[in-house]
Amino acid sequence: TQALRVIRLRVANFVKRWLTNHFHDFVHNPNLCTLLREKFEDTYVKNEPQLGNSLKQTLEQLEGEQVSKRKIMMSQKPPDPIKPKSNLFEDFDPLEIARQLCLFEHSIYSHIHPKECLDQCWSKPGRDENCPNIMKLITFFNSIS
Repeated sequence: TQALRVIRLRVANFVKRWLTNHFHDFVHNPNLCTLLREKFEDTYVKNEPQLGNSLKQTLEQLEGEQVSKRKIMMSQKPPDPIKPKSNLFEDFDPLEIARQLCLFEHSIYSHIHPKECLDQCWSKPGRDENCPNIMKLITFFNSIS
């Protein structure tokens, strides 16, 4: 029982460090967060309630931070969109096209994780699995140019 408690504590410390330092591993995989939450319930909340609640609170806090990070923050109210005169491409205002392209590119760029930039993985085999967001940005750029 004491040995199990020590093991649980060490595993909990590892998981908490993993969550706080590398939460990007969990961001795009909600199944992993759900599985982790279930394991917290089964293992920690029943046997070590204080530790289990601490881990659940850390996970919920990090999930909340990720939601708030996804919102585009602006220092001032964005300008009103410039509506086209018709649905023809020639009738769209170039400034509004540029704004919309920037917003779309920002949404792709904001999903790039630092680990995707390591060792130029975008130029090596397996690039679609190792750096999917960089590949989306490259594909988008190439399709525009």
